[in-house]
Amino acid sequence: MLKKKNLILFSSATTLVVVALSVYFGVFFSANYTITINSIAPQDLGVDEWLEDFEYLYNYISENYPYLQVKNRTHGYNWLDLKDTFVDRINTAADNEEFFKIITEAVIALQNRHTFVLYPGKVIDNFNTMQFYPAEEVFTQEVADAASYWNSIFLDDEAERLIRKFDVLIVYEKGEYVIHDYNSSWETTYGNETVVTHVNGVPVDEAILTSFDTAYIDYDFSRGKNYVWSIYPRHFGADAEFTILNSTGYSTDVSFGIESELAVHPYQYPSTAVNLTTYDADKIGYMYVSKFYGTEVENSFPDILDFYLDIEDYDNLIIDIRGNTGGFYSFWIDGIVQHFLESQTVFEFYNAYRTGDYVEYLHQNYLTAKMSKKDFPTLPPEVETKDFEIYKFWQTINPSEHIDFNGNITLLIDNMVFSAAEGFLHFCRKYDFVDNIYGTPSGGDGLMIWPLYIVLPNSKLVINAASSLGIDHNGFANEEVRTQPDVLYESSYGNWDELINLVIDDLTI
Repeated sequence: MLKKKNLILFSSATTLVVVALSVYFGVFFSANYTITINSIAPQDLGVDEWLEDFEYLYNYISENYPYLQVKNRTHGYNWLDLKDTFVDRINTAADNEEFFKIITEAVIALQNRHTFVLYPGKVIDNFNTMQFYPAEEVFTQEVADAASYWNSIFLDDEAERLIRKFDVLIVYEKGEYVIHDYNSSWETTYGNETVVTHVNGVPVDEAILTSFDTAYIDYDFSRGKNYVWSIYPRHFGADAEFTILNSTGYSTDVSFGIESELAVHPYQYPSTAVNLTTYDADKIGYMYVSKFYGTEVENSFPDILDFYLDIEDYDNLIIDIRGNTGGFYSFWIDGIVQHFLESQTVFEFYNAYRTGDYVEYLHQNYLTAKMSKKDFPTLPPEVETKDFEIYKFWQTINPSEHIDFNGNITLLIDNMVFSAAEGFLHFCRKYDFVDNIYGTPSGGDGLMIWPLYIVLPNSKLVINAASSLGIDHNGFANEEVRTQPDVLYESSYGNWDELINLVIDDLTI
């Protein structure tokens, strides 16, 4: 096993960084595919145009999308089988607002946190900042004009889905949907430690499976079941009837009131971007990093280096990235990793790409280091077929201002850790950068170069989509297996310090 103090990796391949978007679009398009953008104005769309757009999306997913089989295994359905349902809904749609809602729900049903309808304001920003070949083929004037039309429709739909919550907070906690943040009168009436057992008479674990087109459905590896992070009106409607059960065994059916407040996810995290703390008596350093992007984090890099120098003779370092949904690899490389390295390091990772024309059009010049599927001890069955090819990618990491830290490193994670933060976990696990990982399984989908953009030809709506299936060094799909902690520990809801105190106790025994 490679240890973090002498982490030296070698590769004969040319260095490839996880690129900035300008590089991504600046060079790597094939001439063998043409993006179609029709001249019809969005306000003139009708059923025929809506159906054409959905057919375009469906064909793209069928031929290029990497996670169809993964989600079939984790969620129990194949997105392609939903086609008739969405087509029937489009055939009876009354207007563009309803069509937009259907497209949004079709994309949500893909159940991937990198795959979503791109905010029209971001589409306009990309048009203004990415006018170089071939980005100009994606973010054209027509697409930007259409985005101006769709902007209010997008925001209204988002408000209907996300700016509504029940007057209680129903959070998935340790296998149950526990009611939190209720007022004293509600607690007096129904008792504390109350859980939801059924929705509209259906066991709650079964009921949440029907919300695949309105919310992201996660997977509880410990209990072998799917779950949503928290239950909101968008899942079952404002009039849903919930069967609740309290700690005394009292059960009843109730409906909750609705409040117009933001309801994205329920988890509570520190407000500071970076927190650096020392426990001098125990010779433990603690570092919390909330995200891998933004000037607030980047401006903390000098403080992080000073912190490292202060704890050089400590026995332990705790790195806490719970709630970190990613950003850029460069942030964890520059802010965390490079100071521990003594020599140049090559971080390798692997992506399985579909062989569809659109993927090859957008990413073909990345796909230079093809790997044999025999190089992996196991692979997802779909990757074994001719529909996928595996490519190696790598990033060279140069040491900088090396610190002489010889203690142990413990990493804290949870299910929100995702994307570039998941890439950091992969680095830690593959190259033995940390000694132990505590917490709950991560969020996945952290091994990729860049998402893809799909423009629907009539509406000009833009879909941000996962481009490839990241696989770990053992050949497992990262989105499917995630990163599993060495020590599984589920903190009580809202108790941020519980896991930190547990780790400190374990380190000082």
